[in-house]
Amino acid sequence: MLDDVFKWMNKSDKFEQSNSGSAQSIKSLKKQIIQGAVLDKDDEEELNDMKEKDDILLEKLNAIDKKLEEKLVELDHTFGKNGKLLEE
Repeated sequence: MLDDVFKWMNKSDKFEQSNSGSAQSIKSLKKQIIQGAVLDKDDEEELNDMKEKDDILLEKLNAIDKKLEEKLVELDHTFGKNGKLLEE
């Protein structure tokens, strides 16, 4: 995103040099572009924070899932033995 902003800033600089009469409006456009880039950077930071929270939640869910699997194996082992004894 910042590369795009840099590219457009260079284009606007070249345009400003060739059309010096409208420099004021071009400067205000540059400010708007820069503000947009800052907002996008804030959005990226918010997205990264959300991803970190998601990763933490996924780790917790995986730990719970692992414990449940272990309990199921224990139950299967326990009732599996009793089931075989009952069959005999």
